[in-house]
Amino acid sequence: MVGLRQRRSSPIARAFVQSLFDQAQSRCEQGPSRQLGIFDNKIAVHFSRADEISDLIANAFNLSAPSGAQTTTNLYVVRLSGDGIAFPDFEWAREWIEACEPIPTAVTSPYRVFFDRNQGVIYCYDEFNHSAVIVLRSAQEIDSRSLITPFRLLWSWIASAQSVSIVHAGAIALGERGILLAGPSGSGKSTLSFGVATSSSGLFAADDCVAVSTTRAHAVYSRVKLASDTKTEIMGSTVHRVPDHLPEAHQAKPYLQITGNEHWFLRGVELAAIVFPVIAGQTGHYRLEARQAQRMLTKDSQRELFGGSPRDTIRLAKLAGALPAYRLLLGDNLGTNIRALEDIVGR
Repeated sequence: MVGLRQRRSSPIARAFVQSLFDQAQSRCEQGPSRQLGIFDNKIAVHFSRADEISDLIANAFNLSAPSGAQTTTNLYVVRLSGDGIAFPDFEWAREWIEACEPIPTAVTSPYRVFFDRNQGVIYCYDEFNHSAVIVLRSAQEIDSRSLITPFRLLWSWIASAQSVSIVHAGAIALGERGILLAGPSGSGKSTLSFGVATSSSGLFAADDCVAVSTTRAHAVYSRVKLASDTKTEIMGSTVHRVPDHLPEAHQAKPYLQITGNEHWFLRGVELAAIVFPVIAGQTGHYRLEARQAQRMLTKDSQRELFGGSPRDTIRLAKLAGALPAYRLLLGDNLGTNIRALEDIVGR
């Protein structure tokens, strides 16, 4: 029955997505645009209007594209309320909306679609024309916490089309040797990666989301989330907060704009090892077998992306097979933990 339903839904689904693309492109013709870069890819982001929400989103990706890079993707950002979007019927998608799952590509091909009920966002990506649409609720309805490091699933779709994988991991460099810090939330990745930068032991690329191509890691966001009690300045840089009047702003973490801090921020790094930290009460490390590292990396790094795609799984398995991998036991002393990292990469 599911297969029959998918075949009946396909023409309706494609018409739904095409309608959103047509309307979004029209609404963004006179709006502001921003260029951003991931590896050698330039992504043009077009907004229907200029306001706090647009600025909050645009400044999350303040990574300029390399000189001479060609635009590989156009992204259009519109509001369901206020932009005059005529929302097509979506009863065909009810099953996946209620389950909070991306709609199978068999239903929407060549498009990929996800209705994010929790954050009030609809993602659409055209795999053939390399263009994307984001439909947001009004500023009064959207959860502003989701806009600090937003749209990971959409970025994973865009990146995968360029043979790049978006990974739930951090990336740092000790000397010239890059380290991918992988593992589930709460394993200590963020504290360790940002601690490396603030202690002047190395350079920071990302603490929670990174783009990986072959064995090179690249920053996705130009921000890093901080602990809720963080003061107003870190290492001479201002700590920012979501404007108070936006929804859920009081629960949003403060953040740091890391571009412009080239003395400790590294946009991309060649990886020399994969490290899986875990809070253990004492510091230590040991080597992992390649097969174990492959299982851990593909499981943990794709969890927030609904398992990723088969292509992502293959790329990450190759990465884990190409690099030495270690389990890092984290104790209470940051300096001791960093020295263990240095031992791993032979610094």
